[in-house]
Amino acid sequence: MLQEVLSRTPDSHLSTVLSRPAGSQWSGDADLIRSAIERAMVFEPAEEFRHPAGICRYFRVPLGGEEGILIAGQDDLSTLSIRIRTGAHGNAELVAEGVGSHTVDHGIAITGPGDDLDVDGEILWTAYPGRLTRMVDLSSLLEEYGEDGVVPADQIPVDATIKGL
Repeated sequence: MLQEVLSRTPDSHLSTVLSRPAGSQWSGDADLIRSAIERAMVFEPAEEFRHPAGICRYFRVPLGGEEGILIAGQDDLSTLSIRIRTGAHGNAELVAEGVGSHTVDHGIAITGPGDDLDVDGEILWTAYPGRLTRMVDLSSLLEEYGEDGVVPADQIPVDATIKGL
């Protein structure tokens, strides 16, 4: 099944999905990551979630790496100076100095409709090592605190992801 999904995923998109420019890093090269994702889709049941773009599916990937994030409501944010900014994908994101990384033994792959890339059918949206992170709309925080503004920890919504700088 994943071979079909990967074959529909444009190479330009796939190359950005399989490489991580900062923060969390897979243990292995693109071929190893791709192989692990193929095994995840074959052997691990996926959960289905409704997304504004349609049904997306989440898979557990049997390949670890370094997770370089914190998640509000799961991790202690009290000692961090957390800033909000516009991220690489155009969405608001939270970042902080002092977000370390730790070794994880699995990752997440997310598949969904390819409409945004003018592809018919399901494609690989993203894949990363570590825990499942949820998309949390942070646009109101960006509006309130401004680009690169400091956001108090108690104002950060549960499940929001904080990336390291």
